[in-house]
Amino acid sequence: MDPAFSEAVPFALGILLSPFPVVPVILLLLSDRATATGTAFLATFIAGVALVTTVFVLLSELIDFPEHPPNWASWTRIGLGTA
Repeated sequence: MDPAFSEAVPFALGILLSPFPVVPVILLLLSDRATATGTAFLATFIAGVALVTTVFVLLSELIDFPEHPPNWASWTRIGLGTA
């Protein structure tokens, strides 16, 4: 298995299990066609997470990472983490 893929799987599972899809799921289950809409939502949600994970894993193979990142990259990471 590709090391980048095995490193990205826990993050993808964290996103998949996040609480954000709870409200749409409740609304879908209370709709008239709950089974059809719920199944469609689940399938597209999983496909979307798989697609985004695959794209970023493939992109990570194309990027050359230096041994020591530049200072601006470290400060950008700190700023984004704070935000």
